[in-house]
Amino acid sequence: MFDLVKKIKRNYKTALITDSEKDRIDSLRINQKLDEYFTVIQVSAEIGTGKSKESIFNKTVKELGVINDECVFIDNQEKYLITPKKIGINTIFYNQKENNIKELIKDLKALKIEI
Repeated sequence: MFDLVKKIKRNYKTALITDSEKDRIDSLRINQKLDEYFTVIQVSAEIGTGKSKESIFNKTVKELGVINDECVFIDNQEKYLITPKKIGINTIFYNQKENNIKELIKDLKALKIEI
């Protein structure tokens, strides 16, 4: 997945929106060097809202300096695709259990994302 994000970041701004605990993300930022992969990292615990609320997506879009329909939000839980889709963000369900990166790339290319 990190290889794919790295390829995408060559042509696009990237963001990570997570409901994970702040301590966990702080550790991953260091150990996995998340800041090298993502232009913006939104941690719900830091801003007081999660992926079920529009505000976290609106904040991310604003920080990226783009508009909603230019964004693609990918998540491994379909329930978290409802809110971004409602506000005009393209969404893709990624089945993490199958870990099918080729299918994800196909879905991204269908949205005209250059990889």
